[in-house]
Amino acid sequence: MPSGVGAFLSKRAPLCFVNFRNAVKIMLKFTIRLFIILAPLTSICLAQVQLENPDIIGEEEQKIVQTRQMMGTWAEITVYSQDVKSANIAIDSAFDAMTAVNGLMSAYNQDSEISEINRQAGKKPVSVSPQTFFVVKSAIYYSEISDGAFDITISPLVRSWGFFRKQGRIPPQEEIDQQLALVNYKLIELDSERNRIKLLKNGMALDLGGIAKGYAVDQAIEKLRASKVENVLVNLSGNMYAMGHPKDKEAWHIGIRHPRQKDNLLGFLKLKEKAIATSGDYEKYFIHEGKRYSHIINPRTGHPVSGIASVTIIAPTAMKADALSTAVFVLGAEKGFQLIKSKDGVEGIIVQIDDKEELSFVMSEGFKKRFISY
Repeated sequence: MPSGVGAFLSKRAPLCFVNFRNAVKIMLKFTIRLFIILAPLTSICLAQVQLENPDIIGEEEQKIVQTRQMMGTWAEITVYSQDVKSANIAIDSAFDAMTAVNGLMSAYNQDSEISEINRQAGKKPVSVSPQTFFVVKSAIYYSEISDGAFDITISPLVRSWGFFRKQGRIPPQEEIDQQLALVNYKLIELDSERNRIKLLKNGMALDLGGIAKGYAVDQAIEKLRASKVENVLVNLSGNMYAMGHPKDKEAWHIGIRHPRQKDNLLGFLKLKEKAIATSGDYEKYFIHEGKRYSHIINPRTGHPVSGIASVTIIAPTAMKADALSTAVFVLGAEKGFQLIKSKDGVEGIIVQIDDKEELSFVMSEGFKKRFISY
């Protein structure tokens, strides 16, 4: 196979606050997995709301929006509050919490704890913070319950397929086999007494991209709760947590994008006191000889998953939704649906796609009750 066979593409839904009729028409330069639709007839994208008096405290709730770039993507926090000054302070604290997670766990940050673990692979254990230890330990749990479909040691395979370099390639099978020897969550050694982590083979590498964003959202929500914020939506590249509700609404309305029609939605759902995350084959992919190769790789075969276009999971925490959306995507419709049904408080939709690009759906009962299709 040739080493460079297709231009790398990244397509996600835009992050906007829009009215329902205009939602499918608005596209931005940056992309995320999901987008949110909110009434009334206004559109506010990528900017903090500017108020004449930012210290206002009144009887009417104000809408406060802050958007920042972090973790290689965009994060947005929307709050409805009567106390604008206190809300902005709380939002700043929430963003600080997400930034701290990125500093500890980004494989792209050479000073992070994850990067140090990767450098010491096959050599020695690395002492880490309680936060990093917790996330890695949690990742191993999701590997165990998914029979290895979720695996944070996937990094060598992702590199072989060119997704880190954003230039897709099909590696020879010999290379895939070599990298598969380095992908196994069972080769992560944990020392709970001293918060130390070791990768047992030289060349192994961790990538927390499928779980750390969800954890960062959970950390942000903790800060907002501690600040007595009641009505808030935290959105980090489509990993979301909805708490309370917008003004004059009973819940937050979350749009689910069509995996092949970037300007259209499959529908939307109402969310409150829950997290949501989507994994899709439209996020990062390349096309070679008419076939789509996505960045979601099966850690047991070494090849990108086919036959699934997207998976959306609702869960009690954003970290759980984040990890399970990937695990279910890799497991496929039958086994993935079994995993969804086996977990309390978890609902989901699996969007299958055939060779003719026709879609079919597997949806849990709890998801059906929330979902309004178009």
